[in-house]
Amino acid sequence: MKKIYLIIALASTSVFGVTSCSKDETTKAVTDIRDQVIGTFDFKVKYYTADGQGNLTPSGKADYSGTFIVTKTDNNTFTAKEGGNVIVVGSKLAAGNNGFVFDVQEQVISGSTMTGYNAATLGGIKYNGLYLNDVKELSFGYQTTVNSVVNVFIFTANKVQ
Repeated sequence: MKKIYLIIALASTSVFGVTSCSKDETTKAVTDIRDQVIGTFDFKVKYYTADGQGNLTPSGKADYSGTFIVTKTDNNTFTAKEGGNVIVVGSKLAAGNNGFVFDVQEQVISGSTMTGYNAATLGGIKYNGLYLNDVKELSFGYQTTVNSVVNVFIFTANKVQ
């Protein structure tokens, strides 16, 4: 009698093992992590100066607020634009549990070369930029040097749609 129960138990386990796993479950679709950030964001930028040790001091310039639209672009990048003007191009995206980190691509704005600044922290590690999917927040930083003064721009943006 015990052998019958054992055979039934083994047979039911193998049936469930075969039927509980469909082809869709074994081959997960690859998703584009940029899809998380596509949309419209309200943002605020704060202006700082940096000393030789990387310490930031508010520059005295008033914060600027606006709205930008994020779209996917070529080569696994995304672009945020305000009124057609590029605010940031995010590249070298790396997925995490709750979003992704990214590098800010170098660009020239009004004759000044802007490079990424490690403005976002995740797990104790600094990155140029970070998108947190649970709170729909995008943060990133730029820096540029003008007349030997390092200017830093820290952006924080919240997704509105």
